[in-house]
Amino acid sequence: MLAVALTASTTIMAGDGTKGSPYTVSELVAAQAALTATDTVWVRANLKGLGADGSQTVNDADNRKDCAACLTDGTTQFAAWSFEILSYLAMEDLTNTQDLLLSGVMREGSESNDEPEERHFSLCQLEGALQVEVKNGFRGFHVQSQYVVPRGVVAVDVRCGYSTKTDLATVSYSYACGDTLAILGKNSARVLMARDGVYDLVLTAAKQNQKAGTTSLSGGTQAGLNTVKTNNRYLYRFVADGDRTGFLRNSDNMKEVTLDSKDEVYLQVNALETNFFGHYSFDDGDTKKWIAWQAEPLESFIGEDAPDAIDVVTPEAPMGETYGTHKRVYNLGGQRIKNHVNGLSIVDGKKMFLK
Repeated sequence: MLAVALTASTTIMAGDGTKGSPYTVSELVAAQAALTATDTVWVRANLKGLGADGSQTVNDADNRKDCAACLTDGTTQFAAWSFEILSYLAMEDLTNTQDLLLSGVMREGSESNDEPEERHFSLCQLEGALQVEVKNGFRGFHVQSQYVVPRGVVAVDVRCGYSTKTDLATVSYSYACGDTLAILGKNSARVLMARDGVYDLVLTAAKQNQKAGTTSLSGGTQAGLNTVKTNNRYLYRFVADGDRTGFLRNSDNMKEVTLDSKDEVYLQVNALETNFFGHYSFDDGDTKKWIAWQAEPLESFIGEDAPDAIDVVTPEAPMGETYGTHKRVYNLGGQRIKNHVNGLSIVDGKKMFLK
């Protein structure tokens, strides 16, 4: 890690380390000797680079001792430990590295022994480094870091399934919204629903409070061709172009998908094509190249006149289950219906006889 000299300073403090009046890096250096591990302080700084000396563009996640962010205010450099926030990211994954607002604590080591033994500044939260633009109401998004879902945004998990008992293919959705939910970026491919605009994602070291591994969505590994080698998984790219929203199969062998950037997402259909056919999952007959988006609309979570009035989902609710009172009811022709009708219907992917 970059050594920090603890020298006496006559720096006049303009900030007091609160979020409303953050330190500069020079002020943090001057104040650090008096800080304890229980003191969370806020700092305004630029991100120069990654690695122990700030010269790297990508942190080495396999060597956690090198995972640092080099902060500067033009006069002082300071290496801040950042494994849980930035260790899986490349500099080019960030949309901004200037005038960032971050919080952290001064401490030595950690219970998991992932951090250096010498005293260091450990990042807890980073604001202003990553922005996501939502167009046409949606953005398929994946980033290898933990972040907080912004207010006004609903993060949606998507799952595929097939039941031999009912002979039904299903696409199901789970919802999370509000600014209380930290999502683990690694393996956290999501579709973000929001009104069009640019949203700040707050990167955080807070632990996730939702279960992982229950989504069929995958994050891209590169801009270009992404492939899987298994015989029973088929890839569908998420599309929201204003004319339609859903998942499009874009290769003949169905195991490849082309993405414009690695933060895009695609759906993995884990079933053989001969078995995976949906009464309402697919909307173009026998070609099976298009899966329509049929999740709850954004208005189910935020009101027309209250863009910030989000009903926060209880994070402990199991992923994949229906949240609240939202029920998805379809007739046997695959058309969604608002009210129950007598007879056989499909409710949340299951055949039910309603009276």
